[in-house]
Amino acid sequence: MKTITIRTKLTIWYVTFLAIVLITFTVVLYFSFSTNLRRTIDKNLEFIASQLIINIDYDDNKLAFQNTENGANLIKNFIGKELFARILDENGNVIDGFGNYFLLPADPKILKKGFLTILTDSGEWRVYTVKLSLGWLQVAEFTEPFGETLEKFRSLLVIFIPLTLIIASIGSYLLAKKTLKPIDRITNLAREIKR
Repeated sequence: MKTITIRTKLTIWYVTFLAIVLITFTVVLYFSFSTNLRRTIDKNLEFIASQLIINIDYDDNKLAFQNTENGANLIKNFIGKELFARILDENGNVIDGFGNYFLLPADPKILKKGFLTILTDSGEWRVYTVKLSLGWLQVAEFTEPFGETLEKFRSLLVIFIPLTLIIASIGSYLLAKKTLKPIDRITNLAREIKR
């Protein structure tokens, strides 16, 4: 039975240690990136909602977005195909809105103050809901692009970690071979003398 050489043992130890460090670092990096991405979306939605609240008319006990130039420009700057804003009455019926708000069904069950992540046929939405005196304001962002970014990042990591470990294995084996060459010579010389 052949014993494992010190060169191989050093290589295995080094690669195992590197794998643990890489995997730990990658998991922390991925979850940190994911959390920061979610936090950025939430802050963006809060900011947009705070600006929209200023541009809501409360005429005749009915809510509506102002049609002023300031309000129109604000909406135009923020609302795109992946973002919408809408005003709902107390029962969850849409009164007014901008963007593709019809992609997210108006449902009284989602009228909860704060943030919600809602999965629909069109994809995942992050919704921020604010209670108004006569209804609700909802601002939502389509989060599929962020999910795609995280998926690409995860795919890169799945390729990067094994590739790094293979390169490190080869490098550490060659380095151990070169470093331990004098010891191998002395060991072989001692064996020859013993015979």
